[in-house]
This record gives sequence, C-alpha cells and structure tokens, in this order.
Amino acid sequence: MNNSKENILNRLYSLHRFGIKPGLERTTALLNLLDNPQNNFKSIHVAGTNGKGSVCSIVASILTEAGYKVGLYTSPHIIKFNERVRINGKKISDEDLIQISEDLLRLNRSLNCTFFEITTALAFKYFSENKVDFALIEAGLGGRFDSTNVISPILSIITKIDKDHQQYLGNTLKKIAFEKAGIIKHSIPALVAESRISLKRIFQNIADQNQSQLFFVKEVSKGRIAKIHDDLSMTASVVTRNNRYKDLNVPLSGYHQLLNLQTALSAMEILIPHSKIGVELIQKSLTNLTKNSGLSSRIELLRKNPPIIMDVSHNPAGLTALVDTILKSEYKSLRWNIIFGAMADKNIDKMLLPLKLIVNKLILCKPKIERAASISELEAIALNMKFNPIVKISDIETAIKFSMGLDEPLIVVGSFYLIEEAKLSLHSLQTYS
Repeated sequence: MNNSKENILNRLYSLHRFGIKPGLERTTALLNLLDNPQNNFKSIHVAGTNGKGSVCSIVASILTEAGYKVGLYTSPHIIKFNERVRINGKKISDEDLIQISEDLLRLNRSLNCTFFEITTALAFKYFSENKVDFALIEAGLGGRFDSTNVISPILSIITKIDKDHQQYLGNTLKKIAFEKAGIIKHSIPALVAESRISLKRIFQNIADQNQSQLFFVKEVSKGRIAKIHDDLSMTASVVTRNNRYKDLNVPLSGYHQLLNLQTALSAMEILIPHSKIGVELIQKSLTNLTKNSGLSSRIELLRKNPPIIMDVSHNPAGLTALVDTILKSEYKSLRWNIIFGAMADKNIDKMLLPLKLIVNKLILCKPKIERAASISELEAIALNMKFNPIVKISDIETAIKFSMGLDEPLIVVGSFYLIEEAKLSLHSLQTYS
C-alpha cells in the first residue's frame, strides 16, 4: 500500500470516532457541496437484515451482462477498502480513491460526517464521474436514517428482516421492519422479500402512504432447489411472472440464497419490464457473479478435503442459514472445528446456538477491532451453553495456523472483520486451493 493511500485510509478510518449517527442532514450537506452527484444515475436501493449484498451483486451482474455500465456500492469490505465501490466488477482505483477522498475530507472539516457518510458520498461521486447507467446502493444500517437514503431510486428492495443492530433500530422485528421500510419513496415501486404477515402489513401501510406499487417476492415468484453440490454451489429453478428459469447453476447455496435469487430476478422484471431477460443471460451473470460483483465468503468452500468454509454471517438468522445449508449438503454428516469471533453488540448466544448441531471444537478468537467481543466474554457464553471442547486463541492468524495443523473440517464465521483477517492469513499460508 502506498503512503498516500495509507494516509487517506487512516484519515477515513479515524472518522469511526464519530461512531454511528443516524440522520441524513450531514450527508445531504456534503452532497450539496458536490452538486448532488447521486442524481446523475439511476439507482436501485437495497435494505434489509440479511441478503443485501447478495441481491445487490446478482442484480449488478445481470445488468452488467445485459450491456449496462453498473455501479455497485456495498459494505463492509473483506480485504481491501476498494471492494466497497465497483463499476462492472472493477474496484475503484487507488488513484481515484485518493483524489475523491482528499476532496471529501477537505469539505468535511466543518461537517463532522461519519466514516460511512464519507464513503457513501465517495461512491456517489465516483459513479457520477464515470457516468454509470445504474448503481446498486446497499444501505448500511437500517434504512430510514441511513446515509444512503438521500437517493431517489427507480426501485427500492427490502430483503429478509431479522434482529440486528437493535440499539439503533429497535428491539422488535416490527420496529426493525419500520426502519427498513423507510427507503420506500413516493410513487417508486418497492420489492420486499419478507413474507411474515405481521411485517408485510408494515410494508404495505408505508407503501400505501407513499402511493408506491408494492411487490412481495414470494407472491410474484417461486423457487426450487434441485441439488446442493459438493462445491457448495446449487442447481435451482425460479419461476417469475414473465419467465421460467430452469436448472440454473448458482455459485451460492441454501434456501436463503434461493430467495435472494428470486428477489434479484423479480427486480429485473420491474427494472426492465419490456425486455425478456433470457435464461442464457441469467446463467452467464451467475457464472460471472464474482467477476462482475466481487461477491465472496457467502458459505464459500475454499477447499474440499478436508473442507474449509468461510461465511460472513454475523447474526442469528445468518448462522442458522449456514447450518441449515450444511445439513442439506453432502457434508451433513461431518463435525466441524469452528473459528468464531463476533462484535460485542451482537446476540452472541443466539448466534452460537445453531452451531451446536455441527461443532467439533469451538475455537474462540478476537478480530482486531475495538467493537469485537473479548475472548473471555465469548468463553463465558459458550461455557454457559455447554460447548465442549472450547479452544481459546488470542489472534486469528494463530487460530488459522492451529486449525490448518489439525487437518479437519473447518468453518470460519461470525463477522466480516473475522473473515477479512482469516482470508489474509490463509493467503499468506498458501495451503488451500
């Protein structure tokens, strides 16, 4: 990393000291100083608890294969900051990152914007300068007061709802759904993947207030998994209102990813209603999903024998989906060593609970971030839940080396930050393929 980029990133990361400050006023003020670049391209806004990144990435890949210039803004990154901002799969260059960030940091001296507010403005400016046709914009936290909610999208998408970030969004699913529904705009269509009746009513009420056409994914599409393969891809079929997509090869697996695929395909019919998106184009977009979007670490199999899986799931619903998927795969009879670390503000006991079905050794460690739960906190919870054996290892690099030495099935899960360090450690060891 060159000194200039390192300096810029250090200055950006230092904005974490402002914490998370819900509200749109700082982002709006900053974007006004930039002549509102977010108004210069068609945006698709995606909020929800789980599946946002996957839905954004699948839609971006389809639009890319359809010949459009497509921006993609997601968070957090896994290895490099540049991963957050892409056009047709290509990460923002260090040069553009440095130049735009310098401008934003200069303008920010009087605004006190947070880290995420600055990075959101950076993405909007970059997409505007590069004249993208569409941009997929993933909300960071919540929706109503998330800094991405300054856009006027052509479509709002809300993925599944679960309990996460309760200190900001509320302690009930209804309160969380209300916050996510805040991205529904007046007269702009909205697509919702949530299917629980009590939550559907919340989305319907807000859509009615905004005179917005509302679609529920499970009412406009059906999906079926034919098989989860040993590389943790799957063969799946989806039927939408206008098309049948039979026997798609999907480089993701699990019923949660089938729902994300249904959401993406349903979104395409709203975005381009007069264009028949054929099976061939969809298959190509799925084949090239990582190339076109950078999506990774979603129940990702890094090695088959013995298997190594990495997954960025970081809340109870995500961990449950991971375990459900493994138990429906060819690996269902295995017991796994699990490297686990999580942020201190998470429901750690509920995250750990599904892992009891598949765990061999629970290996606890702490990512290098202040928000992370300490090993002693994790151990107290795991002991109370009767996990045995428990292995405590202070840092992730040592945990990876220890686990690789055992040569047993391994899962690394619990946090984006954990996966970031684990992937770097694995790459340095160069022992998997």
